[in-house]
Amino acid sequence: MKKYSILSFVLAGVILLSSCGSFEGQGSDVANSTSNEVTATEDTSAGSTEAPSEETSVQTDAETDEPSDFTYAPIEINRTINATHVALLDVEKREILFEKGGLDTKIYPASTTKLITALVALENCSPETVITAGNELSLMGEGSSIAYIKRGHKLTLDMLIAAMLLPSGNDAAYVVAAGVGKIMANDDSISSKEAVNYFCREMNSFASKNGLTGSNFTCPDGYHDDNHYTTLHDMLIISSLAVQNETILKYAKTESLSVTYASGEKNSWNNTNELIKKSSPYYYSYAIGLKTGTTTEAGKCLVSAAQKDGRTVIACVFNAEGNDDRFASSLLLLKTVLGGK
Repeated sequence: MKKYSILSFVLAGVILLSSCGSFEGQGSDVANSTSNEVTATEDTSAGSTEAPSEETSVQTDAETDEPSDFTYAPIEINRTINATHVALLDVEKREILFEKGGLDTKIYPASTTKLITALVALENCSPETVITAGNELSLMGEGSSIAYIKRGHKLTLDMLIAAMLLPSGNDAAYVVAAGVGKIMANDDSISSKEAVNYFCREMNSFASKNGLTGSNFTCPDGYHDDNHYTTLHDMLIISSLAVQNETILKYAKTESLSVTYASGEKNSWNNTNELIKKSSPYYYSYAIGLKTGTTTEAGKCLVSAAQKDGRTVIACVFNAEGNDDRFASSLLLLKTVLGGK
């Protein structure tokens, strides 16, 4: 693991703005436009229930000589944080305020993966793009959290982002990956599995160009795969980009949402993040998201963000001792910097 000085960290990349199998679980109006429609169905037989194979992996370079855009400005945390891997970032100052477990140590992102899935999708398609759910739904792993999207349902990408971020729908993540993958490949005839694999390769390309130096993504939802991993450093970059994305931020801070699909079906979703729920003991009035994650291997995870008086703070808590611990630890970290209730 690389060593970090008190004055600065040599962390790759500049901020420009993950369960793939969670075992977890509704806002604002969403667009109902049916323009730019793409069908994400598959003509061949249905795929397996496993995530895309390892062959889609494109590991990013683990070392770089580029200067970091982060500096180190540690603060005192007045209580023990039990999670194994923790980081706290002042986004505007690009200062790392707290770190535990090593910024470059490999961790499993679980459903926090969906943040980069959303970023890649929105970089390549308009939120109004309509996608039809197809055979890619059969690629989900057993026990996946779902948003109850079925084959033939037509949703805007905007709605699908909500379905990923609120109930942590692995089904939504696969529909996004297949639909956007076909658009990026400019080939609507490829199978759903090929489209998802294409999308995953783009996830790694996005990671590389944005300075993620220790990540490799093999699926769009975060369902566990030993070859699907990231680091705290990379999650700080991903989450910093996410809080600057209007669509992601809109839904990451939405407690509940009811939608009518482009194909007419109705659905409603609840957010899995207790920090933005007014009825929760962990509610924080300045919280703006971002994403929960849970797998056996990753443990209980939360990437959270809060804003007050023009200051944005991000807390990454991975492998917490339990569900309550991830929310309590995140709340403590955010309130230490921003105060408030």
